[in-house]
Amino acid sequence: MVELGFWISGNMATYPLDTVSRRMMMTSGSGLVKYKSTVHAIGQIMKTEGVKTFYNGAGAEILACAANRATLLLM
Repeated sequence: MVELGFWISGNMATYPLDTVSRRMMMTSGSGLVKYKSTVHAIGQIMKTEGVKTFYNGAGAEILACAANRATLLLM
């Protein structure tokens, strides 16, 4: 249980950066939004959508971590 807690805490600490990375990749080919850098993307996302946006989909990430750890435990 402690290991699962550390695993989830680590993923939640880096999840906003994954969100920014995915957002930059999704909008790179289209003419919708052009981000100059990661810092610019973080600022634009925070200004337009708020901090909560960085954690959209975090519940699925927690479930995936739990499933991953459960399968390793069963092995």
